[in-house]
Amino acid sequence: MELTQTQQKIIISATEIFINHGCRSITMDDIASDLGMSKRTLYENFSSKQELLEKCILQMMEENHCRKLKMYDNKSSNILEHFLREVFSQSEMAMKLHLNFYQEVEKYFPEVYEKTFLANKKAMMDENVRDFQKAIDDGLILKDTHPEVTFKIFEHLSLLMMKRNFFPMEFSGMDIFSSVFVTYLRGLSTQKGINIIDKLRMEYELK
Repeated sequence: MELTQTQQKIIISATEIFINHGCRSITMDDIASDLGMSKRTLYENFSSKQELLEKCILQMMEENHCRKLKMYDNKSSNILEHFLREVFSQSEMAMKLHLNFYQEVEKYFPEVYEKTFLANKKAMMDENVRDFQKAIDDGLILKDTHPEVTFKIFEHLSLLMMKRNFFPMEFSGMDIFSSVFVTYLRGLSTQKGINIIDKLRMEYELK
């Protein structure tokens, strides 16, 4: 069902609140107050915080997907560059999230977690494995690399990076991402792939 203009406005505001403050402690009162609308109007559009949180996450995932498609429309780039730009973008977004946002959703809103992150997990894995295999075929990744095993490791590395309380706060998101993820990926790459990784890492570190 297509969202109304009011619902879109609510989702934009609520997403920002969830990103900055997490989803456990935020109430519908907080969201209504931030929007300057009555709680009644808020509940007329979304029946519960759980429903609103689910819509916010689905909207974020849809925006990420659209951004990825737009990135892949750039025919001048190779598959490893596409993949890395997407991962850099995802990491920048993840580092903006409130501490343990994903863990809060999983623990306190398991139905939302299942309908969003878990439902999308297999499709993302299949897509990433396909892209990674092409990078191997193009001579950017070492030929004896196993795509599915590699992405299982990437998945756990990503979860580790998103646990911001695991790292001292003086480390930036880019410090963590570059040290953990990029270093691992670089070790799987051919010299041709390493050159692409180093060029992109420098580009993002200079931003």
